[in-house]
Amino acid sequence: FTNVNPNLAAATVTVGDGKRVPNAPRRSATIAVSYDWPLAGGRSGFAGAKYAYRDRQIDAGSGLESGILNLADVRLGVRSDVWEASVFADNLTDEQDPVVRTATGVQFIAPRRIGLQFVYDL
Repeated sequence: FTNVNPNLAAATVTVGDGKRVPNAPRRSATIAVSYDWPLAGGRSGFAGAKYAYRDRQIDAGSGLESGILNLADVRLGVRSDVWEASVFADNLTDEQDPVVRTATGVQFIAPRRIGLQFVYDL
């Protein structure tokens, strides 16, 4: 911040001249790729991957800092007109640090999940 209302600065621990914007990381980025290709019998194959990065951020009310986030997910599968089957892995890096810290609680990401998913449209 370069110019802050004194009343706001007095009411909030993390707001003030020269301080970082609370609840906002300095840097964040997400990249996702997907690819579909035809298979025999009217089916199609698909693959996808996603990576998200978020820098540290500071809670506006408490001043507590949340750590860096590195999150990667992948999926590979086959689909038809009425069903879809896939294998997936979420949180490949198994991030376990709190992603949000506040005065009233802590939020974690779900641990690494690897699984199979089947969807059928009625």
